[in-house]
Amino acid sequence: MKKSIIIYADCIAILEELTYEQAGRLFKAVLSYVNEEPVTEIEGDPALKMAFVVLRKQIDRDAEKYTAKCEKNREIALAREQRKREARQSTNVHERKRTNTNSTDNDNENDSDSEVTKVTNKLPSSLRSEGSSHGKADATQPKSFREKVLIYFNEKMADKSIKPIKAITDGTKRSEYLKARVREHGRDAIFQMIDKAASSQFLNGYNQKGFTATFDWLVLPNNFIKVLEGNYDNENNGTNRRDSSAEQTTLAAASAVAKLLAENE
Repeated sequence: MKKSIIIYADCIAILEELTYEQAGRLFKAVLSYVNEEPVTEIEGDPALKMAFVVLRKQIDRDAEKYTAKCEKNREIALAREQRKREARQSTNVHERKRTNTNSTDNDNENDSDSEVTKVTNKLPSSLRSEGSSHGKADATQPKSFREKVLIYFNEKMADKSIKPIKAITDGTKRSEYLKARVREHGRDAIFQMIDKAASSQFLNGYNQKGFTATFDWLVLPNNFIKVLEGNYDNENNGTNRRDSSAEQTTLAAASAVAKLLAENE
């Protein structure tokens, strides 16, 4: 989540119903949420909790729009760079043809090598590298990174309470959030997060609320880093884990967002 928010003028309607003390606590709660810190300022005050939920939903919507805009800009920049690379490669091929005095067979061989290079460069790096911790790639049967994540996730959750997924379709929110987490933490972190989620009793429903995580919940920015950092590891699910109303409210809100993402798939 970005470290800035938009305050809309119409939120004055909420503040008019609060005392100055409540308004100050509400503002601190909003800042805690944006800074990914525990929201404790609204505990014990139902009116503040209701007001905070309204503001939090708007903040989440703005964050999603910002993430989508950044991703779109990144894709535009990548497409522009790809066109430039292809133009340079095309120019180099023509230069070789003009200066090469060898036979036509040699020209065809050079062109063939160039095409093989282009195809190889388009493969995901995890398929071109044999050093991946999750198995060697088979270049004869290439899979996209999304497919590899889907297969790995479903295998790990086969006997777990966390439900498997049917697809990670390009262009959906599920795919966009996955891409964002890869940019932030790298591909290996995706598989590490899946391993931790699969072994976490808390995320598999063994908690007071009966909450069970989903793939869409796991790839949300705040939830992903918490799982990766071990906040839901089994040794942290007992007395060492805070069971506050603020934590449960955050889980409920994240579950609602994940449900909406699943409906869009």
